[in-house]
Amino acid sequence: MNKNLFIVGDVHGCLHTLQALLNHWDPSIQRLIFVGDLIDRGNYSPETVAFVRNLQIENPSCIVLMGNHEYEAAKQMQEGGNKYWFHSMGKETILQYERSGFSLANDVEWFRKLPLFFEQEHVFVSHAGLCNVSNALEKDNFEYGILWTRKALKNLGKFQIHGHTPFKDGPIFTVESKSWNIDSACVYGGKLSAALWDDANMKFTFVSESVHLADLPKSL
Repeated sequence: MNKNLFIVGDVHGCLHTLQALLNHWDPSIQRLIFVGDLIDRGNYSPETVAFVRNLQIENPSCIVLMGNHEYEAAKQMQEGGNKYWFHSMGKETILQYERSGFSLANDVEWFRKLPLFFEQEHVFVSHAGLCNVSNALEKDNFEYGILWTRKALKNLGKFQIHGHTPFKDGPIFTVESKSWNIDSACVYGGKLSAALWDDANMKFTFVSESVHLADLPKSL
């Protein structure tokens, strides 16, 4: 398996920006990974999920991780009563699915099966980073241990790559946890960024695309 990686930050329905960013990806030498949060806030959540799911079919080594937005959408569809997600962004996402003709129920089944992290010898990838608390990945803790956390991250003795907390000046490196945050606030008018891991030389480079205006709702 190719150990070179192309790790994409939080897309949030910004389909055109994602498609532009992937022009930098070389599938012959890089494994594609998404840190999660494919949906919500941008104009093209259903189309983004369909595009990424098709990429995964065409490139079976592609990894899509669960983000807190996929988790919250699945929670709402399964349990209901998720007022935070529904009122802050979920209602618009549901309307997008209704307008587009894609099946939210079908995508939610896919969301539920997404892994929480990807790991190889020198790199650990997750949505929000692995929180520096005990048992962060256990059933009762993982929601705030790796999906929602904005606390200090654990130093794993390898690089952590994550998204979740947007910074327009990103990607941002934190020395203490040896972690890169690659959420560069695409859906807030920033950029969509990717971390490129060169395994032979054990180093990262980064590429970014400014958000495509068609991806942004007028309210953001």
